[in-house]
Amino acid sequence: MKQIAFFASIISLLFGLSLSVFAMKSADGLWECEVNGEMEAVIVAYYGKDAELEIPAFIDDYKVIALGDEVFQKNLNLTSVVIPEYVMSIGIKTFAECSELSSVTFSEGLMTIGERAFAGCTKLSSLDIPLFVTEIGESAFASCSGLSEVTLPEGLIYVGGRAFESCSNLMQIILPQSVEYIGGCAFEGCTLLTTVVLPENLEEFGPLVFSYCSSLAEINLPQNLKIIEEEMFYGCAKLSSIEIPSSVTEISYSAFSFCTGLTSINISRNIEFIQEGAFTGCSSLKSINVEDANENYSSVDGVLFNKNKTRLISYPIGKESTEYIIPNGVAKIAESAFYECTKLTGVTFPDSLRVIAESAFRGCEQLAEVILPEKVISIEWAAFADCVNLTRIILPESITSMGPAVFSGCTSLEDVRLPESITVIGGNMFSDCVKLTSIAIPVSVTSISEFAFSGCLGLTSIYIPRSVKSIGSWGVFDECYNLEAINVAEDSKYFMSIDGVLLSKDKKRLITYPTGKKENEYTVPEGVAKIESFAFSDCQNLTAVNISSSVSDISQYCFSICDKLKSINVAEDNKYYSSIDGTLFNKDKTELLMCVDTDITEYIVPEFVTSIVGYAFSDCTKLSRIILSENIASIDNGAFHLCHNLTELIVHEDNETYSSVDGVLFNKDKTELLKCPEGKEGDFIVPQSVTIIAGGAFYSCYLLASITIPATVTTNIDDIHYEYKVKVIILDE
Repeated sequence: MKQIAFFASIISLLFGLSLSVFAMKSADGLWECEVNGEMEAVIVAYYGKDAELEIPAFIDDYKVIALGDEVFQKNLNLTSVVIPEYVMSIGIKTFAECSELSSVTFSEGLMTIGERAFAGCTKLSSLDIPLFVTEIGESAFASCSGLSEVTLPEGLIYVGGRAFESCSNLMQIILPQSVEYIGGCAFEGCTLLTTVVLPENLEEFGPLVFSYCSSLAEINLPQNLKIIEEEMFYGCAKLSSIEIPSSVTEISYSAFSFCTGLTSINISRNIEFIQEGAFTGCSSLKSINVEDANENYSSVDGVLFNKNKTRLISYPIGKESTEYIIPNGVAKIAESAFYECTKLTGVTFPDSLRVIAESAFRGCEQLAEVILPEKVISIEWAAFADCVNLTRIILPESITSMGPAVFSGCTSLEDVRLPESITVIGGNMFSDCVKLTSIAIPVSVTSISEFAFSGCLGLTSIYIPRSVKSIGSWGVFDECYNLEAINVAEDSKYFMSIDGVLLSKDKKRLITYPTGKKENEYTVPEGVAKIESFAFSDCQNLTAVNISSSVSDISQYCFSICDKLKSINVAEDNKYYSSIDGTLFNKDKTELLMCVDTDITEYIVPEFVTSIVGYAFSDCTKLSRIILSENIASIDNGAFHLCHNLTELIVHEDNETYSSVDGVLFNKDKTELLKCPEGKEGDFIVPQSVTIIAGGAFYSCYLLASITIPATVTTNIDDIHYEYKVKVIILDE
């Protein structure tokens, strides 16, 4: 029986806390209710098939006062519904995803509309909310994409978060003067919304209320508003001007980000706090003007500073100048201050500068050279990321801290000398710097983080100094396709290299095999006990890897995306692993661990194998057919990951754990669908016997046109549609 959920404020109004409640099924078999001794009923289930439904005011003499949670959810028969006069509450998801519902007549006594009550009712075109409704729950009408007209009653107090989110045909909304709060994202993604009337005395909004309302050209904010919340107008591309009321004291993060129509903005004397990044991506913004009497902020030539001009907060993207001289006295360039200032070709930095905050110059595509003054101490995350024409940067020795991704995506960067004062090369610091041919790692560096040099196609070798104590566990040199050698200082206490391959100092861990090494075959040195994750990832030339007798731990993913690799060969005296025809097994060959031959089209799993581990066949992109013996008792999740051409998983009929139908993998009694091969095409109908669809069962099944799922399936199947974009048809009982 479905559980009833009421809004706490009206529980006592509906049933009373002291009254006993019991279940009842109607005499005609169409309704299931919870009823009380006062002859009142809450509908909790409906078993009819009517398209045009008029819900009765009385069911077997019980007065219907509320509609419970999920009563009509996903009812694809409903086209119109009339709610009876005594109903005061509509519950959570009551009519959610009734995709054919086009007309709703509300009861005049209705007071609350629950969370997601009508979410996803895409054919609803108009709503007239009754006079006594005071509360519209979160996401109540979210994704009602056909909704173009809504009338809200005077007396409405609360509009929940995401209440009308993604109502993409809604063009006008008039909020009555009684509204006291509008929740976050309430109108997010209402892309045709052009007219908004807000209550004059409204003081508070949630964040993102009008984000991505891309047609909204103007709006009058209430004169009592205190805060312009986070991302409130994010992506309102047609908003060309806005008057910020004098009552506003705070402008939050990204409040006006990507309002590409804004040309200027005025900051009143009463603004006390502007969060960094408030105007990011406003590509037409030419000036930010601060009232002289403001005690916290100032502006010079349309550029926003704090009052004493020690912090540069925002340089308007739309300014026409190609050169800018930052005034002397500025100690910090704030977060996203010059973000995507694509016209700037040069910036002169003052001697007073100490800190460049995150994303400060990110996406300044025309910036060619940067010379930083001698007293800069910190450059934060992604400060110069995606400056695609930056060829040269001079960093002073005063710098002690550089965040992750500082130069990520600087595809023209050829010359950079790191200061001897830094201790960490952060994650992604030089990722995708494709023209960087060499870099000297200072002896002050003790740590190199994940993906620090990933995608540096110009690197052919790199030298690790003795000071480095830790190197990220994966991806440090990912996709460095021309890297042939990683060389380590001989006196390093932590690492060593043999023939350009990076190992731990004691030689027990093989960490990274350079992706650009020319050899076709490699033998893991004796003494190596563990091959780390991604150690051989993306190796371009390897066709065979020989595993020595000392290896006891081969990590998952260590051979990922090695397109030419055909075989892993294990020494006969290895105590932990074995191999047959280049496929890796555990020692007694009961576990199939890794098949790396990307050219095979069919694989017959040997009869002695009882288990296939996760990702065993990952990236075998030409494999179309796998035959599983009667002895297979365990197949881990992801075993056939990224086998894009796999169309058949064939299970021996005598297997006691698994079965297959038309190449799809099931458990033995076919109540659980475990894996649909990624190469399957056309329309797929899930058998009626299935009650469970395993997580990832349809992962990467991009060739399927549709999946029909019977009512017998009890698991949540929403991710099949939302993650894989496959048309999902859910059959009614």
